[in-house]
Amino acid sequence: MDTDGDGISDYDELSAEQFAALARFNDFFPGCLIDGTASKQYGTDPTRVDTDGDKIPDRVELLVGWTVVRDDGSVEHVFSDPTRGDTDGDGLPDDQELMRLTDPGDPLGGAVRALEDAAARRGVEGAWCGWIDGDRVHGKTARCVLK
Repeated sequence: MDTDGDGISDYDELSAEQFAALARFNDFFPGCLIDGTASKQYGTDPTRVDTDGDKIPDRVELLVGWTVVRDDGSVEHVFSDPTRGDTDGDGLPDDQELMRLTDPGDPLGGAVRALEDAAARRGVEGAWCGWIDGDRVHGKTARCVLK
């Protein structure tokens, strides 16, 4: 059964905690076994295509993901957490990370890219955006300077 039609079974969308709560019913209904050991236990809402409301369907966040190019030129396929609208807590929502093709698991990458984009929109070409000491994300603040 797939109540929300997102391509992930309701069985796999339930969390370990939800299965533990359901298992307590086994005591009241002998012979009725609720077993979640084969479930992927994603912890997403089986009634919503987008559990965290970040405009990215749970299926994309869990199973499809996107490809990012690192500063060193390496390529990596990444996924976001379908239960958190900002997986890495950097202030850049996961849908913006997807649009910018940044890593939703790297609090430094997405915010720096957003600053570089903002500098380019203001006509500041050749800006370098990086991290200096003093902010909430790993103790650093993102700032842009001219190269």
